[in-house]
Amino acid sequence: KWYQMGSLFPFSRSHCHIDYHRKEPFKMGTLLLETTKKSLKFRYSILKYYYSLFMLTKGTGTLFRPLFFEFSNDLDTLTDSVIDNFFMIGDALLAIPDFNEGYSEETNGYFPQGNWFDLRNYSQVKNEDSVNPQYVKIKTNLREMPAVYLRAGKTIFMNNVEGVMNSYDLNSEYKLVIALQNNKGVYD
Repeated sequence: KWYQMGSLFPFSRSHCHIDYHRKEPFKMGTLLLETTKKSLKFRYSILKYYYSLFMLTKGTGTLFRPLFFEFSNDLDTLTDSVIDNFFMIGDALLAIPDFNEGYSEETNGYFPQGNWFDLRNYSQVKNEDSVNPQYVKIKTNLREMPAVYLRAGKTIFMNNVEGVMNSYDLNSEYKLVIALQNNKGVYD
C-alpha cells in the first residue's frame, strides 16, 4: 500500500539506512513486486502530466493539493478524515490511498460533488445527480495501481509505458483521456 501511494509522489523511491534490511520490491516477494510494477507503470504513464503541472506552477505552489483547495465550498473537505486520507494531483486527479492495515480490498473514498472516473477501468464512481459529496466504498486491491480518479470535465494525457525502463524511454506519443460531463463517460 505504501508503494502504491509512494508511486504518486513527485519524488518516489524506497530507501533505508545501510544497516537495515533492504527494501527493494524484488527482495520482498511476488505480491509486492507485482503491486509496485503496476503502480510505477501508472506513474510513468502520467509522468509528463506531472511535468506539465510543474511548468504551470513555475516552481511555486504544490502539485499535491488538499481537497479544500479545489472544493472550497465543501466543508467536509476540512475534516481530519478527508485532509489526512485524500489528495488532488493538480485539479484533475483525486488520489485515494488505502491506509487500512492488513490485506483489505476496499476502503471509503471521499468524492466531492461531480462525476469521477476510475482510471483503473474508466468506470464512473459518482453521479452528478447527487447534490451532496459523499463517501463511497471503493475497491483497493493489491497487485494493481493505486486508486486514482479523473474529474469530469478534465483531460489528461498518458504515455504508453510498455518497454519503458526509465523516464528517458518515454516518447512524445500520448493518448488523451477525456472525462466528459453529464454522465457521458471517459474516452481515450
